Amino acid sequence: MNSYTWRAAIIRSDLSPTTRHVLLTLSCHINDAGEPTYPSTLLLSDECGLSERAVVTHLKLAASLGWLTVTKHGYAGQAWARNQYRPRTPDGFVPRPAPSRKGTEPDSVPSEEKLSTEALNEVQYVVGEGAEPRSVPSGKALNVATEGTEPDDIKALNDVQSNYPLELPNELPTTARTKRKAVDKGFDALWAAYPRKAAKAVAEKAYVKLAPNAELQGLLLAAVTAQATWPKWRENGGEFVPHLATWLNGKRWEDQASAAPVDAAGQSGGGEGASWWQSATGIEAKGLEIWRARKGDEPFQRYKVGVFQRAGDGPWRQALLADLLRTKSTSYASVHEYFYGHPPIEGQA
Repeated sequence: MNSYTWRAAIIRSDLSPTTRHVLLTLSCHINDAGEPTYPSTLLLSDECGLSERAVVTHLKLAASLGWLTVTKHGYAGQAWARNQYRPRTPDGFVPRPAPSRKGTEPDSVPSEEKLSTEALNEVQYVVGEGAEPRSVPSGKALNVATEGTEPDDIKALNDVQSNYPLELPNELPTTARTKRKAVDKGFDALWAAYPRKAAKAVAEKAYVKLAPNAELQGLLLAAVTAQATWPKWRENGGEFVPHLATWLNGKRWEDQASAAPVDAAGQSGGGEGASWWQSATGIEAKGLEIWRARKGDEPFQRYKVGVFQRAGDGPWRQALLADLLRTKSTSYASVHEYFYGHPPIEGQA
């Protein structure tokens, strides 16, 4: 069942307004072929403007009434498989009849014979063919002024509500200004993370010239976090750390560690002073602390992603995503969605 047919059935169903709202939001993720979709409940919660608990409740209710089929979908069979939804209509579904429009309520629309129009509060007037004298009273004009209006009519227009539902701001933000703010915010985050605070103005100029998108900004932060642990960067109090402008101009975020220790599990960064997320032993210790121990036959990469997810947002996630992006791994989009509840922005991965 394609999304258009499903939406039409939902609209004409007897479901509660909130359940219909959740299903209509879910339908935006379904393609014309009606294939299953698997947005996270966190993403649906954001799109619906409801709590995640409310979204889950109404999805379960809709499934119990036969409005969708729920199965599991996971990243390459991983343990964090999430629900996927296939649209359907309940057996024997009969849509509600369309509302009747036979006649209007009394006094809701004035006739040509009765222009007092109490229902419209004397604001809008109905005029027949050829406007009769006094068809538009001078004291209560419509929101449309004809040529040659009298002074009283112009004054009346100022007293009537504007055609705009809200007052427009004096100055609308421009695309260039918005982009500049995003660049400034990204530079501030990178500068705060970079270990050598020197020649900030030159560094900012190099950053503006680079104009990184959101994905590259994350990659830059992840690279700085990882490279700050390299022995060369830690010698003599950071004497060999390049200036940030030099680092940016030379695309030094693509540098690889030349002598990073490797532990028994093949994970680099296990040397002295390394963070927990840079070695297999550190990751397993962290996993035991916040989650569970790694199972005997469990692939290390699967366990690592699970630990990073439960550890919350931090340089461990950024470093892993940067590594997946750099190696062009097909799992990049799935891991990103698992971490943040949505796939990477199209065109940036």
